[in-house]
Amino acid sequence: MRNGGAPWAALRSTNSRLGGLAGTVAIGGSLETRRAISLWDKSEPQPTPSAPSPVAPTAPAAPVAPSGSVDAASASASSIPPSAPAAPVAPIVPEAAAPSTSSLPELDAASLLDLPEQIGFLKTLGLDFGWGPSSVMQWALEHVHVLSGMPWWGSIAATAILLRLVMFKPLLKSQDTSARMQKLHQDPAYDETRKAMQEAMASGNSAAMTEARRDMSMLNKRAGVNPLNAFWGLLQIPFGYGMFRVLNGAASIPVPGMETGGFLWITDLTVSDPYFLLPIAGPMAMFAMVKLGSKYSTPQAKAQQKLMMYILGPLSVIFTSYLPAGVQFYFFITGLIGVAQNWLFSKAAFRSLFNLTPIATPAPTIGTTATATRIASGPTRLNYQAPRSTPAAAAPAADAGSIKGIVDNLKQTVHNAKGGAGNHLEAGRKREAEKAAKKYAEQRGEQERQKFWSETRKK
Repeated sequence: MRNGGAPWAALRSTNSRLGGLAGTVAIGGSLETRRAISLWDKSEPQPTPSAPSPVAPTAPAAPVAPSGSVDAASASASSIPPSAPAAPVAPIVPEAAAPSTSSLPELDAASLLDLPEQIGFLKTLGLDFGWGPSSVMQWALEHVHVLSGMPWWGSIAATAILLRLVMFKPLLKSQDTSARMQKLHQDPAYDETRKAMQEAMASGNSAAMTEARRDMSMLNKRAGVNPLNAFWGLLQIPFGYGMFRVLNGAASIPVPGMETGGFLWITDLTVSDPYFLLPIAGPMAMFAMVKLGSKYSTPQAKAQQKLMMYILGPLSVIFTSYLPAGVQFYFFITGLIGVAQNWLFSKAAFRSLFNLTPIATPAPTIGTTATATRIASGPTRLNYQAPRSTPAAAAPAADAGSIKGIVDNLKQTVHNAKGGAGNHLEAGRKREAEKAAKKYAEQRGEQERQKFWSETRKK
């Protein structure tokens, strides 16, 4: 270094080649050591060199390194900075032992049969609907069954009655609104306003439509009718559907007690009725409930409810035939409770007890009014009249039991449900006559136009 030579000149030996080899080994060791303690991270991790295979030990030759080479290697090694002290190792704390799964109770078939019926046992069996109407009905059914000790068929019936009692107040509000609306529909002003609204809607006259709606709103307000209150009776629908889910899920598990909690010929509530009596009795009870509830309804409302039962009745029998007997029994009990409620609501004493609006009797038809007038006026003098030919429209109707009679009855129901008056056959003939008159007028207009142009050309 003093003579201005290369830094590695001191590592060379002029007398022996071993000195150069020793210097090279020393530099190599120094570079490897510096590379090992480098503070700069590499962009890519280097692969770990594989461990060398063991080699049988041999007696190596012991070369004698010159003293100059050893001193140079010592000087190079001393120039390496000392490595940083190793971080203290945290003491290893033994982890807490995980709970053994063998300590958890296992619910096999024998333990399910012996599971006591207590609050929460339905959830233990796997019946869990989270939050909503289904979980509310599961809670009610479980508490009724456990606290009362009744068999499952009695618990189902008691829960259905409890649901109707809870929904009794909203049902009173719906019944009062329905009676007010029936009374309003008999007002001639309401009928005129409704017809004006329909005509404005058909013609697309927005101004007339707005005026008709304003008049309708004034009539409703004067009669104390809020149409939205009529939907209070529909509040029980989600809870009824929740009860259906609970019973269907309990039968699919199945809950052990339901397999022996039936009655009469239905001993197992988890399977369908073998005689198909409950699937038929349920829709029949529902039909009786609707029939009794529409006793004082308007003709249009009666026709709509009748048409609904024509469609829903057969579908209910088909879709409930293969449901569990517990579900079928619940539908039947619900229908019977509805029949009892509608019968009570039709009684004037019951309505006055709960301060409900009296039911308005439907307005008599023209024929009924004429008959009543003749009876009130007393006996009349008989006058001879010559026989007249009966028009085709007055032909006797088809037998109600025949296919044509059934089809005509269905068409008449659809006609009444749409708000039509009179016989649907007469209405059909009237429409055909109007179409024929319109077509004749168009043809006459075309003939007049052709005649006019032909006379113009002649001139």
